[in-house]
Amino acid sequence: MQHLREVFAHGGRVGELMGSHDWSTSPLGAPDGWPQSLRSVVGLLLQSRFPMFVAWGPDLGFLYNDPYAEILGAKHPAALGRRFYEIWAEIWPDISPLIDAALKGQATYREDLPLLMNRKGYDEQTWFTFSYSPVRDETGRVAGMFCACNETTQKVLAERGLREIERGLRASEEQLREADRRKDEFIAMLAHELRNPLAPIRTGLELIRVSGNTPAAVDRVRAMIERQVAHMVRLIDDLLDVSRITSGKIQLQREPTPLHSLLTSAVDANRAAIAAKQIHLVVELPEALCVLDVDPTRFVQVISNLLHNATKFTEPGGFIHVSARVDADGPPPPSLRLSVTDSGIGIPADFLPRVFDLFTQVDRGSSQPGLGIGLALARRLVEMHGGEITVRSEGSGRGSEFVIQLPLSTEAPALREPAPVERLRIACRVLVIDDNRDAAAAMAMLVEELGGTCRTAMDGEGALREIQAWCPDVVLLDIGMPEVDGYETCQRIRHRFGDDIVIVALTGFGQDRDKAKAVRAGFSAHLTKPADPAALIQIFARSHPRARSAG
Repeated sequence: MQHLREVFAHGGRVGELMGSHDWSTSPLGAPDGWPQSLRSVVGLLLQSRFPMFVAWGPDLGFLYNDPYAEILGAKHPAALGRRFYEIWAEIWPDISPLIDAALKGQATYREDLPLLMNRKGYDEQTWFTFSYSPVRDETGRVAGMFCACNETTQKVLAERGLREIERGLRASEEQLREADRRKDEFIAMLAHELRNPLAPIRTGLELIRVSGNTPAAVDRVRAMIERQVAHMVRLIDDLLDVSRITSGKIQLQREPTPLHSLLTSAVDANRAAIAAKQIHLVVELPEALCVLDVDPTRFVQVISNLLHNATKFTEPGGFIHVSARVDADGPPPPSLRLSVTDSGIGIPADFLPRVFDLFTQVDRGSSQPGLGIGLALARRLVEMHGGEITVRSEGSGRGSEFVIQLPLSTEAPALREPAPVERLRIACRVLVIDDNRDAAAAMAMLVEELGGTCRTAMDGEGALREIQAWCPDVVLLDIGMPEVDGYETCQRIRHRFGDDIVIVALTGFGQDRDKAKAVRAGFSAHLTKPADPAALIQIFARSHPRARSAG
């Protein structure tokens, strides 16, 4: 017994507990009655820094060391000397077959075995790697079992986390590959879409040249060029609008607006394309006045995009049906259901969930290309208005239906007097500063045709010399010039000549931050290329007292 007390004394905290423990209720009995084989195993495990326990006798009395006490958690120290089953009842179904095998003389081993333990007052998922070995008494009979174990919960969770990360990385790589593929397709399609209008413009200019600038040829080509330029402007505006919406920079200018005026504007924007394909258009509206609380410009854009899409994918001679009805069955206020239905080529069922995704298009053949912007833009604008847009199609060749659901406004629309129509002419002096000689020359011709006087400069230094010598009323200044850009040129003009000159930024940079930067630099106004001629004329007409209105 003296030797065993020494073992207890040098066996850490659990060893000290064994030395002072009341063994009267333990199936193991007092330590002085333990057989030498059990004492040897206890001496071994108490001296080890590895989690170990021994379960001895018919009732499998439980003895363990300090490292294993940490595994027991709140079950320690009450577990000391108790029956194995009583300690680990919650995992007994998982481990009892292994215990039975060890007691029959067969060693067992398990790696990362999942066990649902309750050792801290709650169930927790754990994993362990361990071995069960038979322990024999002095007669050679199996009298108990010995376990060396290691909790691998953190390792398993870390490996699972790594696997999740790896799966995530693989998914991200796949998404990046898909995004890269879509980017390449988008750039190729963008080039195609930009070349499409450029081709007839170039052909038209050649037609004017070979015809000797005859008025008939010029009239024909002018109408064609106007259509193609409008198409390019719409394409670029859609791209910019997507960027603005994505970055949260679009602010809706909402006002009560009659539905019929919105539809009229959207139909007018697409009337030529619909007529060119001889598509039968039917518009059905409720008899009662329907008023929507919307940004008129943006909501016309939504309807126009749906009509443009329907026209694009409907064969010549087909139909487009626009209908609106009031849904008063739901909670107030009543809502409007506006649908655009076509007899076009339809949408496959597997593509319907992605039809509103940005830069995504169903494969409809090379004859109907596009950038996949219009429907994505329509959905985002509808959602910004508090509405919903959905799509339905019975499949390829079966047409499609787009439905907008939007609350009706309870306010009456504002009445506006039509603006008087005037033919404006100008009498101001305009300096055009642009490193693109053709762009500068074209603008100069427009100014002179309107009655003004114009000079051009190719850079900032040339502009300063012209202003010093000529004193223009208006300066049209490009931003993206080499060496000295438009912002710095504007600041130099303001520094040398003051604030009397109207300086207009005429540039391809059209984001809100570009306009704010132009204001800070001293510009009087900001116009995005290609500028609306009407906006230019208004600036010219207000820029000098010599401006006049000709009937």
